[in-house]
This record gives sequence, structure tokens and C-alpha cells, in this order.
Amino acid sequence: AGNVKSKTSSRGREFLDDFEESDEEDEEMAPIHVDHIPQAFSHFSYEHSKGKQLVCDLQGVWNADDGFVLTDPVIHYVCSRGRKYTNGATDKGEAGIKKFFETHVCNSLCKRMELPERTPGTLISVANKQS
Repeated sequence: AGNVKSKTSSRGREFLDDFEESDEEDEEMAPIHVDHIPQAFSHFSYEHSKGKQLVCDLQGVWNADDGFVLTDPVIHYVCSRGRKYTNGATDKGEAGIKKFFETHVCNSLCKRMELPERTPGTLISVANKQS
């Protein structure tokens, strides 16, 4: 992936675009709005951890100089040995991950990162993985 930069549309809304990639497919993809980033990051955290963790409920602010300043994350963790609340009382484990994917709709950033579309019924099984 190339450098991600900020640009402003004719309506003054900030969008992110990857200016170094020039595939025909990428040029046809929808622009990435800054509001897409927290949801796509949550989805990415799930895929990158192979289904064991999901970072969500991200709150914060965006500014063009520093990007996002995010606070107060919730981390849902799935343990094959049944441990619960590894990350505190807000950690709802597999139930929390399922709840996220009940409402998550992949946005243009999820698609650009080639994250697979997920539903509560298509989650990664962690039963045989080490914690």
C-alpha cells in the first residue's frame, strides 16, 4: 500500500485516497471517507488476529495534521480455553464479536484492504488455536 493522504472534495468533506496505487480496479473503487476508518480498523483487527480479537467502540477525533486520536477501545477476546473478560468487563468475547458483525457493513476501506465480508455465521473458528 502507498502513502495515505488527505484531500478535500468539492463539498469540503475529507476523503482518503491512496495516490501511489494505480490499478484500474482501485480507480473504480469508491472514495474512502474518514468515517470508514474506525469500522474498517475493527474488521481488520479481527482478521489480523485470526478471529481471536476485535478492537471496537473506538471514539476519538480526526484532524488533517495528526490523523485520528482514538480513545476508550473495547477489545473482545475469544479464548479456546474458556477464559472470560481477559480485557476487562467490556470484553464480551465471542458474543461481542458476533454483535459487531451483526451490524457491520463492509465499507470502501474494508473492500480496498480485501477483508472478507463476515456475518455472525461466518466467523473464524478458534476452538483449536492456542491462547
